[in-house]
Amino acid sequence: MSHQIFYNVNLLSSHPGFIHGSADALSVNGNTIEAVGSREEILALAGSHTQLTDLGGRTLLPGLHDTHIHLWKVGNLKTFMLDVRPASSLDHMLTLLQEYNRQYPDADWVTARGFNEVGWKDGRMPTKDDLDKIIEDKPVYVIRTCAHIAVCNSKALEIAGITVDTVAPEGGVIYKDDAGRPNGLFSETALGLVSSHIPPYNKEQLKIMVRAAREELYRYGVTAVTDPAVDQLLLEAYYEMMEAGELGLRLQAIPILLPDGGLRPYQLPRYFRSDHLTVNMVKFFSDGGLSGRTAALKRPYLPDPARPARHTLPIAASGTRSAASPSPDYGVLRLDPDQYLHLARMAQEAGLGIATHAIGDAAIEMVIGIYKQLHHSFPEGLRRIEHLGLPEEQHLQDMARYDISTSMQAIFVNELGKNYRRHIDDQYLSHCFLSDLSCSMVSLLLSRPMRL
Repeated sequence: MSHQIFYNVNLLSSHPGFIHGSADALSVNGNTIEAVGSREEILALAGSHTQLTDLGGRTLLPGLHDTHIHLWKVGNLKTFMLDVRPASSLDHMLTLLQEYNRQYPDADWVTARGFNEVGWKDGRMPTKDDLDKIIEDKPVYVIRTCAHIAVCNSKALEIAGITVDTVAPEGGVIYKDDAGRPNGLFSETALGLVSSHIPPYNKEQLKIMVRAAREELYRYGVTAVTDPAVDQLLLEAYYEMMEAGELGLRLQAIPILLPDGGLRPYQLPRYFRSDHLTVNMVKFFSDGGLSGRTAALKRPYLPDPARPARHTLPIAASGTRSAASPSPDYGVLRLDPDQYLHLARMAQEAGLGIATHAIGDAAIEMVIGIYKQLHHSFPEGLRRIEHLGLPEEQHLQDMARYDISTSMQAIFVNELGKNYRRHIDDQYLSHCFLSDLSCSMVSLLLSRPMRL
């Protein structure tokens, strides 16, 4: 590998002992930073084959690590799927879908992602009737921005064999119209009822998506990522790209253990670690998202007349649903606690860590309860919670005590704050994504390094 020296540079680093302004040059030998110091000190290390780069006073800092990003989905929006995030209204989204269908008439399905109805004037969720107005002869499947809700047209329902008699899988919802018929909306594990009929991407297409996502991440200085929802084919693609030297970043892949809409788990992955690829955890989903009202809560969501009605049961602290209540809405708890504990224990016995998506307080409490049980048998095991949207102080205390890490996304508050204000009460809003919890407890939790 080549020897490179960068000088005339504003260096930033979080490395212990580094003092900003104490150095303006560094020497890189192969993949190792071998020296940092003044321009004179570092240039003295140059040899006949050293590549010298004057950065003209620009800033140089270590590459960033995004600890929760679905890499292939980023690339998919830049390659094979329509991005409807720019849609300013339902009509605008329908126009985008219609134009996309005209542009790609040979596509078997029209697939898209990114709508957020709360940003639209009427704030109404789309249904199959809306999609049928623009595309009737081809299946359409549109994923909401949260990726926990999707809407399809009547053709997609027909292909999936979904009728008024179809029963939603455990942890999922089939939404209905006033006559009790499926209206094209699905959430959580019920997504698999339709998505399983969409022709899957092949391995080469997945690699194209990963390369597209990698180039996009480079623009933001991201050189390491954790992909926390990897299926078996994508994992194969990652291994092949690593072996061919094509990853171009450091990647922690976390395979999914339970597929959407299925009770039969995937095979446990093997533990693997190299310079560029790590596979040391498995992924579970315990609930959905706050913006789509599918995160599992202890208290109900606020009433919302613009949302389709459905019957739910309140979620008890044990993770089970209590006596029937046709309304209000408590979100969706996707995991059966007994199956979750069994599969998580199998993973820990195989030397694998556990990462679990949990946003609502009911889901967080259930996950921490399972993690406590695992801690007694596997005190050194890796365990983390993805998102951690509505933690209580007791949850944070337990996480610190039992060495439970977290990967949070405070950007959700900025991106989806309108949804949160519309859907959850003021008490929830006060600590949504740690917005106003005890500083001492937050510091205790977040000061602990996240073990990868």
